[in-house]
Formats: sequence, C-alpha cells, structure tokens
Amino acid sequence: GDPDPRYYGQSMRPECGTPTPARDEFELALLKAVMDTGKPILGICRGIQAINVALGGTLYQHMEGHRQTQPGTERHQLIRLTPGTPLYAICGKSEIYVNSFHHQNVKQLAPGLVTDGVSEDGYIEAFHDPRHRFLLAVQFHPEIYCGCPDDDHAARLFTAFAEACRA
Repeated sequence: GDPDPRYYGQSMRPECGTPTPARDEFELALLKAVMDTGKPILGICRGIQAINVALGGTLYQHMEGHRQTQPGTERHQLIRLTPGTPLYAICGKSEIYVNSFHHQNVKQLAPGLVTDGVSEDGYIEAFHDPRHRFLLAVQFHPEIYCGCPDDDHAARLFTAFAEACRA
C-alpha cells in the first residue's frame, strides 16, 4: 500500500494505491522512536517515502515510467549522484544504474534533508539527513541485486549501513 496522502496534507487521488492505516501509523511511530535513539536508518523504496512524509515532505501520488517489468536484477534507470553526499562517497562514482519498481516518489523534500541522487527525468531517488549520524534512503531496491556479478554499489551500501550499526 501507499502512504496515506493525508499525512502530507493532500486528498487521495484515484491513481494512489490503497493506504494501510495500521502500517502507516506503525512506520511513522517506529521512525520517530528510532530517530530519537540516534541509531542508523536505511530506507528502501516505501522507506524513502515514509521517511520523507514523516519529516514533513510530500510525494507524487502517481507517476508513470518508473515501474519496470524486467526482473529486479536488471538495472536500467540511471541515477546521478550528488558529489559530497554519503551515497556518492559509498558508491565512489557519480552515476549508478538501479532497478525501479515504484509509482510514487518524493515530490517536496522534507526540511533538512539533502538530495543524494536524481533520476535522469529529475526525480529524487536518494537522500540523507545530515542531522542524523546515518540516515540514508533510496527509492530503488539494492537488496535484489546485491551480490550479483555486476553489482558495483549495492554491497557497499549495505556494508556502510552495517558499519554504522556497529559503531
């Protein structure tokens, strides 16, 4: 299900997926609890959306062209990474190819968050929170292709998260 648009001050449009109120409430409460501890946070897909909404951002309720039909190990969407950001440092490059299985996306970034990566068509695909010791969120699914022979960044993302958890 999609995050309920009421959490970011919008009415639900017909293209929006059906919200799951219990999931929304649980995720928002969990995020607040974890942020209060300072523990590392890695958001993936709905995670980037939930984090952005929880911190005061908005979403596109529906967008075309970001839901691939190929298996998740295939990566055709180019993401340009912002120099100086955590994801850029983790990946060690300015561009990565990722998979794409979503129809919603970050619209207005929540106050304080910083864009780490943008798709070729201009949508935010990754961000971090510089106020938090490790809060990084991505719209793609690196867990699906992590460890594939041609994986050039997903394993490093999970290693960075694991190291932050151990610190």
